[in-house]
Amino acid sequence: MPRPVGRPRITPDAVLADKAYSSRAIRRHLRRRGIRVVIPQPAD
Repeated sequence: MPRPVGRPRITPDAVLADKAYSSRAIRRHLRRRGIRVVIPQPAD
């Protein structure tokens, strides 16, 4: 099967995000892909 045209995909080492993206599902998804999560926990 031929490869798609364009730049190869790369996986980031870490993801920096806002507190609004601090859900368990997002954190779990990133960890499963081997991406370090740098998202502050919400205060409430």
